[in-house]
Amino acid sequence: MSFKRVPVPGLSTALPVGDEGNLDVQVVQAVLAADSRVSVIEAASFDLRDHLTWATVYAQKSLPDAATTSYGFCERQLRSLPPGALELTQSVLLRLGLAGTTVMAASGDRGSSDCVNNATGKGPRRKAVGYPGTSPYVLAIGGSRIDLTPENTRSSEVVWNATKLGAPLGPQDTAGGGGVSRIFDRPWWQDSRTKTSGRVVPDISAHSAGAPGWPLISLDDKGQPIVAPVGGTSAASPFVAATVALIAAKQKRPFGLIAPTLYALPQSALLDITKGTNDLFGQGCCQAKVGFDKASGLGAPKFERWLQDLPAPGS
Repeated sequence: MSFKRVPVPGLSTALPVGDEGNLDVQVVQAVLAADSRVSVIEAASFDLRDHLTWATVYAQKSLPDAATTSYGFCERQLRSLPPGALELTQSVLLRLGLAGTTVMAASGDRGSSDCVNNATGKGPRRKAVGYPGTSPYVLAIGGSRIDLTPENTRSSEVVWNATKLGAPLGPQDTAGGGGVSRIFDRPWWQDSRTKTSGRVVPDISAHSAGAPGWPLISLDDKGQPIVAPVGGTSAASPFVAATVALIAAKQKRPFGLIAPTLYALPQSALLDITKGTNDLFGQGCCQAKVGFDKASGLGAPKFERWLQDLPAPGS
């Protein structure tokens, strides 16, 4: 598998390896085939002027089948953007989708209160969701926790919420992001799923729990490799993106704006998550239920069924 660092305009030197990017790369590496090619888009910071990041994806000589980001920000911060900045980013995201790249984003790890800072735990606890996951041109990936059988098969899946974890992994005020956008209207492909006027996230959910966690390999101060379990939708989004890229390669076609297709899939292509909540601070949102909900979206993907049910080329 080949990895290529691609700087956004203005970045003069390669960035040092960080845990967030390290996690993304290791997750996709664990999923993709050995002959896959991955471009790691590097920016000095993922800020509100992120159209340059997505434009750099679009400028690749060979457009990727999928693009994923684990970075985002509280949707309320969009109010501080200069005029036209959000529209510019949205236009690039739309163009990527129309060109065949499925863009995905982690929905965040602060449950239904995305304005709470991940690093400090401080910030307003009222209901909020995160961008770019709320963009109708992006597939928002929420968090779940898989329970496995002794045979390593899925026995059940619930909404990821770490508030009841025991030491040393918890308790933590972390859960998959979810709720209703205050910026974007409900897209047409959600009309039959919800009566809310705003875009609902997440669209689907994937394993984000820290117990059992995703193994992250890094180096200690002496340069020795260490393995630690990590969680978060930052792992779920690259996992889904890499799998969608595999399916696209198998079918020899890109999917691009895949959300309307996923919402039209038969229920057998998804595991309905009906238990758990991502409400961390008593804000009244969001509880899993039968069918589509603000805590888990459509549910967890059954990728073997996606391979069968997603439209074939020319259909």
